[in-house]
Amino acid sequence: MSMEKSLVLQTPHAKTIIQQMDAFRAIPQEMNGRYQCMCTFVAFGTTTERTILMSCLMYALQPDLVYSAYVKSYESKEYETILLLKKKITFDMIDNFLEMFRMSTCVIPFETLMSDEMATSISRIHTGSNQYGNFFAKQNTSLRRKFYYKRQKQKKMQELQHVLDVTGLRFSPDNMIRLYHELSVSRCDNASLRARIQTFHQTMASLRM
Repeated sequence: MSMEKSLVLQTPHAKTIIQQMDAFRAIPQEMNGRYQCMCTFVAFGTTTERTILMSCLMYALQPDLVYSAYVKSYESKEYETILLLKKKITFDMIDNFLEMFRMSTCVIPFETLMSDEMATSISRIHTGSNQYGNFFAKQNTSLRRKFYYKRQKQKKMQELQHVLDVTGLRFSPDNMIRLYHELSVSRCDNASLRARIQTFHQTMASLRM
């Protein structure tokens, strides 16, 4: 079944969608190599509905990256999609376009490439189900490296925050040495206390004889 026929069956806005797709496709790619539009959107739909939408986005926007997955249980029908493209298309234009598919979409822009928000979005899609897109294509090798590097930094920050939450101290050589000395002193105090308790028990036992 052609994309046009699938759209006619899915939405009464098929004609308007096709016209907008042709308008998007006519916008040239910027040649400076920079992404002109970076966003993620959350929507609700079946795999068939999502496939139709993804086909339309691929045709109309020609994105450098499209990466999508169901981020919760499939029964919820909630999926997340990230888009990076070099066409000068505003977020409002994408938002209005997606609204015509009636999937309750919410578009969230990214201010910078591989920001914390972008890396977290990719991570959610990574661990989702029914993945779709070209994240692992050769053209996105550099982007994948940036993502893995960013995720490693995020994990390290999470580990440091965990140390702070548990100990009340930031992870540093000075604080680790301080904790070591405090632990050593506590062990000595405990050993001394156990010795005094043992002496006390021995004294009490001798008095009962």
